[in-house]
Amino acid sequence: MKKRYYILVSFVILGFIGWYFGSTTHSHLKGTDAEKLTAFMDQKASDIGFNGTVLVAKEGEVLFSKGYGYADKENEIANTPDTVFHIASLSKSFTALSILQLEELGKLQTEDPISNYFEDFPNGDRITVHHLLNHSSGIPELLSLVENGKEHTLEELYVAIKTAELEFEPGSKYSYSNSGYFLLALIIEKLSELSLADYIQEHIIEPAEMKHTYFVAAPVPQAIGYENMEEPTHLIDISIAYGAGNMLSITGDLLLFDKAINEGKLLSKKNVDKMQTGNINAAPFGIVQYGYGWSISESWYSFNHKAVAHVGGFTGFKNFLLRFLRMKLRLLF
Repeated sequence: MKKRYYILVSFVILGFIGWYFGSTTHSHLKGTDAEKLTAFMDQKASDIGFNGTVLVAKEGEVLFSKGYGYADKENEIANTPDTVFHIASLSKSFTALSILQLEELGKLQTEDPISNYFEDFPNGDRITVHHLLNHSSGIPELLSLVENGKEHTLEELYVAIKTAELEFEPGSKYSYSNSGYFLLALIIEKLSELSLADYIQEHIIEPAEMKHTYFVAAPVPQAIGYENMEEPTHLIDISIAYGAGNMLSITGDLLLFDKAINEGKLLSKKNVDKMQTGNINAAPFGIVQYGYGWSISESWYSFNHKAVAHVGGFTGFKNFLLRFLRMKLRLLF
């Protein structure tokens, strides 16, 4: 059931990309780009039962922004561009950016061993901050180490990660790991002497002027996750997603996040480039690589344009932020 929901979202993304790059499948669409996008998305949403919000922007101008379906089906509350969703693993981009901000302040280096911050961590001399950032640490996935439906303290999660056997030699390959981003969150807190939420609020959300981005829960109604718009789903306990998936936002705020990154409000150009450069293969034949909190592609998979993206997913939720850098095109779902 959940797979079907996720695949439908992927079809929407691929349809938008195909439309933009001149697919003859959508050559019948007429009018301005905004009118074509509206006609395309209205029809696609009707065809596949899409439920969510979509934003498309180019060169800083919003071409399309609209909600479809219900944020709360039982109470007939419709999705709008202001609907707040769990952004799940899109949160990793905030964590990675925070680490690079601390590097700019001279508080760490990405090549530092994590034993600098966790003296009792087995193999801490072999695992670096870089390995945590690009999912090459060899530390097992946190979701496989703890009971997912139960609330956990930070200490309980740390002990579960610390006592797990490495799955491979650090740096030898890519294996997506929430565990690494949990440890990065703890490093941010150690070095900044702030909670993760307070650090990101002060150093990312406020400078980017994001007014509808939150941690763990929102002070306003937020979307309910559904399986194919039938029964509400049950999330994993949000405590497990610390630093890796515990944020909520709206599409408009994520566009502001992207804008702040690329206008140099949050990082120097040097570190923006570092963050958005792939450094380990994350898919067969290197068609997708992973940088620091972002997936990178510049192959046939991304129509030979440099694309920077990240997916976020909880049960009942799927998010996608895709940026074509040189064309300044952004797709947010």
